[in-house]
Amino acid sequence: GTYIDLVGKSILTDGSSYSGLPSDVDGTIYSKDDLVLEGDGTLTIKANNQDGIVGKDDLTIKSGTYNITSSDDAIRGKDSVVIENGTFTIKAGGDGIKTTNETDAKKGYILIESGTYNITSDTDGIQAITNLEIDSGEFTITAGGCATTVSTKGTVTSAKGLKAGSSILINNITYTANTLDDAIHSNNSVEIKNGTLTISTGDDGIHADKSLIIDGGTIDIKKSY
Repeated sequence: GTYIDLVGKSILTDGSSYSGLPSDVDGTIYSKDDLVLEGDGTLTIKANNQDGIVGKDDLTIKSGTYNITSSDDAIRGKDSVVIENGTFTIKAGGDGIKTTNETDAKKGYILIESGTYNITSDTDGIQAITNLEIDSGEFTITAGGCATTVSTKGTVTSAKGLKAGSSILINNITYTANTLDDAIHSNNSVEIKNGTLTISTGDDGIHADKSLIIDGGTIDIKKSY
């Protein structure tokens, strides 16, 4: 695997096009293997080509401060994204944080244990192909402009806040959503335990295709479709 230890302040910027690299290289930081980032430094990324941080297997972030501006996705792991802690300020032309493995039901998950996340994304804020679990943390997500943006595109682009193909488990988080699409969306189940959720959305506040369980917490849906 590849390990990156953040010390002090670091700035990484790429060009709008790559030359002399394999065609699948699409991130300012890109690893074909497992990728681990840690340390107490600050990393600023300006991804002019496509994505900010890409791990083609498992992507783990243990700590650090991250300021990412990306033409497409900010943080992308194929098999998984695990974030133990950190401070994240993201402005993404695509998704904020996502996984992509659609072929293995045991992969494609996102686990967030703690941290502070301020995500502004043109499409989804946090998107897991399979399961999304968030144990604690503070999340401010603006997706697709905001809850009052009128889409002029011929095709509908997903601009959801928290999104999963299978299950979503949220435990004791603070979540402020201002999203064009659903603030929380699962194709299967959503379970919310405690926490404070403040939601403004142009579509559904909380959407589960199969089951929704709310076990405590404060939920304020200020605007929904």
